[in-house]
Amino acid sequence: MPPADLLDYLHGRHGDNQRRIHANDRVFNSQFRYASNYIKTSKYSVLTFLPLNLFEQFQRLANFYFLCLLVLQLIPAISSLTPVTTALPLIGVLGLTAIKDAYDDIQRHISDSQVNNRKSRVVRKGKLSNEKWSAVQVGDIIRMDNNSFIAADVLLLTSSEPNGLCYIETSELDGETNLKCRQCLVETAEIGQDDALLGEFDGEILCETPQQSVEQVRWGADMERQILFIVFFLLSMCLFCMVACGIWESLVGQYFQTFLPWDTLVPSEPLGGATIIALLVFFSYAIVLNTVVPISLYVSVEVIRFVQSFLINWDDQMYYEKTGTNAKARTTTLNEELGQIEYIFSDKTGTLTQNIMTFNKCSITGRSFGDLIDQRTGDIIEITEDTEPIDFSFNLNFEPEFKFYDHHLLEAVKRRDNDAFSFFRLLALCHTVMSENREGRLEYQAQSPDEAALVSAARNFGFVFIERAPNSITIEVMGVKEVYELLCILDFNNVRKRMSVILRKDGKLRLYCKGADNVIYERLKSGMDDIKNKTQEHLNKFAGEGLRTLCLASRDLDEEFFNNWKQRHQEAALALDGRDERLDAIYEEIETDMELIGVTAIEDKLQDGVPQTIANLILAGIKIWVLTGDKQETAINIGYSCQLLTDEMVDVFIVDASSYDEVHQQLLKFRDNIKIVHTFQPRSPAGVQLGTSNGRVDASNHSTGTTELEYNRGVEEAPIEESTAGFAIVINGHSLVHCLHPQMERLFLEVVMQCKSIICCRVTPLQKALVVELIKKSRQAVTLAVGDGANDVSMIKGTYFDAVSLGGHGLSDYMLFCSATAAMLVIVNTAQIALDTSYWTVFNHIMIWGSLAFYFIADNFYNYVIGGVYVGSLTKAMSEADFWFTSVLVVIISIMPVLAWRFYFVDVFPTLSDRVRLKQRMAQVRSRQSQDVLRTPSARRARRSIRSGYAFAHQEGFGRLITSGKIMRKLPNPEFNIPNIINKLNMTSGSSNAGHKNHTSTAPHSQDGSSSGTRAPMQDLDTINL
Repeated sequence: MPPADLLDYLHGRHGDNQRRIHANDRVFNSQFRYASNYIKTSKYSVLTFLPLNLFEQFQRLANFYFLCLLVLQLIPAISSLTPVTTALPLIGVLGLTAIKDAYDDIQRHISDSQVNNRKSRVVRKGKLSNEKWSAVQVGDIIRMDNNSFIAADVLLLTSSEPNGLCYIETSELDGETNLKCRQCLVETAEIGQDDALLGEFDGEILCETPQQSVEQVRWGADMERQILFIVFFLLSMCLFCMVACGIWESLVGQYFQTFLPWDTLVPSEPLGGATIIALLVFFSYAIVLNTVVPISLYVSVEVIRFVQSFLINWDDQMYYEKTGTNAKARTTTLNEELGQIEYIFSDKTGTLTQNIMTFNKCSITGRSFGDLIDQRTGDIIEITEDTEPIDFSFNLNFEPEFKFYDHHLLEAVKRRDNDAFSFFRLLALCHTVMSENREGRLEYQAQSPDEAALVSAARNFGFVFIERAPNSITIEVMGVKEVYELLCILDFNNVRKRMSVILRKDGKLRLYCKGADNVIYERLKSGMDDIKNKTQEHLNKFAGEGLRTLCLASRDLDEEFFNNWKQRHQEAALALDGRDERLDAIYEEIETDMELIGVTAIEDKLQDGVPQTIANLILAGIKIWVLTGDKQETAINIGYSCQLLTDEMVDVFIVDASSYDEVHQQLLKFRDNIKIVHTFQPRSPAGVQLGTSNGRVDASNHSTGTTELEYNRGVEEAPIEESTAGFAIVINGHSLVHCLHPQMERLFLEVVMQCKSIICCRVTPLQKALVVELIKKSRQAVTLAVGDGANDVSMIKGTYFDAVSLGGHGLSDYMLFCSATAAMLVIVNTAQIALDTSYWTVFNHIMIWGSLAFYFIADNFYNYVIGGVYVGSLTKAMSEADFWFTSVLVVIISIMPVLAWRFYFVDVFPTLSDRVRLKQRMAQVRSRQSQDVLRTPSARRARRSIRSGYAFAHQEGFGRLITSGKIMRKLPNPEFNIPNIINKLNMTSGSSNAGHKNHTSTAPHSQDGSSSGTRAPMQDLDTINL
């Protein structure tokens, strides 16, 4: 292609919204620089890891703050602290986070390598060659075998299966494990398995450009906001000190330069010098006051985050034994962010339930099957594991795992009842299930477990689906093969909520249809009121038992009418504009005037531990919304089964009106009922159920009975906020349309915010997304969505978190853990401060122990007065003996390393003050050891003579020696007594005063051993070393 023509092609035919691809033409396709098939989910390489990881980490406010602080501490002019105190914790945080990021990225590299190195068979010059998936390019023709992995978007050209069919699983895209059927074009199906024809294929593909929009997820950042607040507080203090310093230096400080000279870099001019000093002081105070921002706490939190992420992975209670799957925390902040969740939006099928469907009961032309009836009493017998199921071994294609207990249904089939035959024929024909023979055994692949359960039920009762072709369906009815010509499939979607097939056999045309009961009932022909009413009773009964129901109907068609309809259907199917709308209108024409055949009831069991988990979540104050497509009765029954709805609730509201005005009136009635309950508090124990209301019952119905009400006069009508009262609300899909109207949003929110549980039934995927968006926008809350299929994608995209296993106690325990940990941290810090305090005063006691008391007072004030999110958590924790035992243990374990560290440094690397204190203490110890002598009886007897001597002495006496307590010590030497001490003192005094005549006399001993002296020696007794 010439360059000019290529340019015209690029700008003209190859627009921004579409692209053309030539098969088997790499040269042509390479001109457009399409993305390669190389998968890269990793973030780093060996060379880019360090700079990119540090760049990402310093985008966090706390890390950037400590980096700035470290830079300031490296400037001698403003720093008075060593930078080591900041560098070591910062390096520790960065290193720990880098190790975690490196580990995660290594796992991504391993996953990418596994995908990129998968082998594929690509057509090259008319031959198949093996290549890696990463080498496959846009426009290549590839060959895939059964159960092979598909790592790119592909267009099906041909298949080895009859009629160009194949089946794919999209579990990695939308979570659906059921197979989807795809069929190639008739023109390309003729290529078959001929490699030469595949190599010569030169078709052109016109398709849309890939969608590159990325949904951004917002994560909780409470700690970042708190650190930001602390930093602003620190800067405000530094600013105040800077202004104060500037004012003092300009008014007073300039006159003290003789004693406090300014630095050389400060100008000598008073105003300029004061300004420079103030600026330097600003940064100096930022360094000195850096402890306001708790880097130690920040480091501790990072370590806790990292360790707790592994605790989630190692939690045995979150291990699913059937699949051998552990919980996987993909972010270190998962634990704390889960603790911030206020709203959970959950699908029902496959999320609260197991999505394993079993055919349980049915109703055929007004007769119910499935219950075991006691022939004597007429009561329903409960089915247990010991109950004997029906033996289907007469059927060669039966499934041993299929169980049904009502023999009456099998008897009706065996006697060839027309209604039973019509019922099971519809189940065997009206579906999109694919059959496959594996090792001589017939197996089914269905798009939904509902379809698989229904086709399986028909199979076990003798109506076996054998195979399908593009234009035919083959079944076996009680051993007899029947082939039906398939004329048209009217497929199921979330708007139609039904599917139909049109078949021809023996020249007769018939439409078989199955779908939601409300949709089918609207399209039944007039008459048959008796069957309709009985079937409706059975529907309500099945739904009340939590079973999933489907209605079955059929219609005989006229050949002429069908041919006319088929032509218009083909025109609508080929329309380029409004194709879906035109097809729906065409479907409506033929899916009318149908005859009701019966109802199926399928059981979908709850997941293990769902009731306990939901009870714990509600106890933690989390609002739970269940958004499901099931009918109202089924949703309500599931709500009671999983503890979303309980008998202790004050009221369960039901919004089921069809028009805007009726929905508005129901919501107003519910709001008034809520105000009544809030105004009148029942004296009876909390949790009395006052009834279930649908908005059409008078309010007096809720205030009658034995419950005595008492008026609270202090309560005024005010804008209603969230309530903890026991309310729940069930909303139908057609009512939800009006509730989401902009003019009714406010009233709708006022009602639902008072409810613990909200169930939305009969909702579409779009309505799920709108509900999530409404709560996010109005409440500014952290939300979690749990889903398992493609119909939950829009709901999941609108929340902060996209999935979590509902199998643990989790969030209430997390709040208790946070409160207890914070309290223990305060206690440990207070204990360490007390150990560091060497001189105690009254002020010290007030500040240290008062701060500990202030914490508990502030916690109660924040939670009970202001209404914090952790209300009651610390109180509940402190009521347990484990809290106090753990607190003592934590204090001991936390302080022991600190004490050991300090003792080690005092002993090995003592400071000057340590040496001075040590010398003083050693001197005191030696003094006490030398004075620790025994006091003999003669010493006690000599005490009287000492006092007499002191009374008649003309020189300094022994009063100071007595009052000092030194002579009260025990003297180890019995000869060491007071008379001997006086003699020695006199002798010392005489020898020291040579040439001076000093008269001394010693009184003779009296009988009591006392002695007296005429004069005391002239000497300072404090200098005597005893």
